[in-house]
Amino acid sequence: MNAPQDDWQKILNFFARKFTGGEPPSLDTILYLLGVQEVGQGTRRYSKQEKIDLMHVGLCTILEQTGHCRRTGTTPDGWPLFEQKKSLPPGDRERESLLRQGLIAYFRRNGLLD
Repeated sequence: MNAPQDDWQKILNFFARKFTGGEPPSLDTILYLLGVQEVGQGTRRYSKQEKIDLMHVGLCTILEQTGHCRRTGTTPDGWPLFEQKKSLPPGDRERESLLRQGLIAYFRRNGLLD
C-alpha cells in the first residue's frame, strides 16, 4: 500500500492531467469537480450559487468517507442531501489532513488508486 503522501500526489496528478492543464489543482477545484461528478448532470453552465452548492456536495462526499457526514437522500432535481454526523477538527491543518484522508479513501473506493 502506498504512503498517504504518495496517494495525495497521485490525486493531484490525476486532476492536473485531466482538468487543470497540468497545473496542480486547488482543493476548491477538486471539491467542485467531485460535486459535478456526484450530482451527475455533466458539464453545463452552473450559476454562482450552484457552483457553491457543488463544492458543498464535493465536501460532504469526502467527509462521508471519514464518517463526518452521511448521505440522507436526494432533492427532486437529483442533488444529494447530507447530514453532519461529527464536528470537524478545529484547526486548518487538521481539517486539510482530514480532507486529504477522505479524498484518498474516495479514490480508493472508486478504483482510482492502486
